[in-house]
Amino acid sequence: MASYNLEHGAQMWYLQVQTDEGTPSWRRFKELLNLRYGPPLRSAPLAELAECRHTSTAAEYQDRFQALLPRAGPLEEMQRVQLFTGGLQPPLSIDARIQNPQTMATAMSLACQFELWEQYAAPATRPSAHPLLLAPAARLALLAPMGAKPAAPTTITIERRTIKRLS
Repeated sequence: MASYNLEHGAQMWYLQVQTDEGTPSWRRFKELLNLRYGPPLRSAPLAELAECRHTSTAAEYQDRFQALLPRAGPLEEMQRVQLFTGGLQPPLSIDARIQNPQTMATAMSLACQFELWEQYAAPATRPSAHPLLLAPAARLALLAPMGAKPAAPTTITIERRTIKRLS
């Protein structure tokens, strides 16, 4: 009965099992299923979870993270939150950490919201780099009112010597 609910690659895998062994008993089916789709015999599930990284969308990252989470063993909520936000790419990771989420649900929601902001904020109102990732002088320039005088240059050249101004 379980084989009727298999889809895609799992269904193809089962057809191959039937070709190789015939219809397996329930015990053998569970054994084969665990060998094919279960965790490796010598795995480090917590390390896998810690190495899980946001590579495409926040939703896809959430799915991968939540698939690995049960195998990692018991973790406190803040440990889960820190592992999740630590796997996000900047600037999402920075944005989420600044909000200091206390639950996984909040951290995941923030990641999706910040991702939407990054995608849909008008390019004219958003700098090319996230403000927190800019150099301090560039961050100050973003905060300066329109028409304000630019700050004095940070380096000047006198008699072919470059002098750097320190604040």
